[in-house]
Amino acid sequence: MAGVFLSTIESFNLKICNLRGQSYDNASNMSGIYSGLQAKIKAVSPLAQFVPCSAHSLNLVGANAASSCKNAVMFFDLLQKLYTFFSASTYRWDILKSSVKSLSDTRRSARDDAFAEIYQSLICYVNDLRTDSEYEYYKKLAIEKCGIEDFVSTKKRTKNRKTFIDDGPTIDDSNAIDFKVTTYLAILDRIQAELIKRKKCI
Repeated sequence: MAGVFLSTIESFNLKICNLRGQSYDNASNMSGIYSGLQAKIKAVSPLAQFVPCSAHSLNLVGANAASSCKNAVMFFDLLQKLYTFFSASTYRWDILKSSVKSLSDTRRSARDDAFAEIYQSLICYVNDLRTDSEYEYYKKLAIEKCGIEDFVSTKKRTKNRKTFIDDGPTIDDSNAIDFKVTTYLAILDRIQAELIKRKKCI
């Protein structure tokens, strides 16, 4: 790819040393810090700065987080099926639109401004979400929104064996703990890792 790019530059009689800005999607073949196109251009022209597309970077972070654990995959698969169901019929789509609250332009703009501010400290923000207090806050919100009393697991319960005084501490594999470890923290870890990875490309 670098060869094609450099030969195209030459065919237009452009000097690579005069081309400073690089901006394109954040796929690894473009943004890789060792063998990506941006690294190869920088090797030829050290002043060529690479600026990854922020929208694509965040899209990749979200997509990777959505595929980070089984529960996330199942959730987004359900959303996709719901979207397909409603979008296949204009009648159903109108029903959905009439029942879903849309954001006003003012609220949307306020949300965009808030997002722009959060973006600068997104890695720290995601890290803060790992605390027990934040988890409990969002757990309570989710339970209220879903109209349920507590977590329900679809996994088969393991039989509890008899414990003795000299046994070590038993592992609490309750539904809430299982969800926190295998879904909530797994997604946050993946988001944080992806954000750090994308940040290194800048």
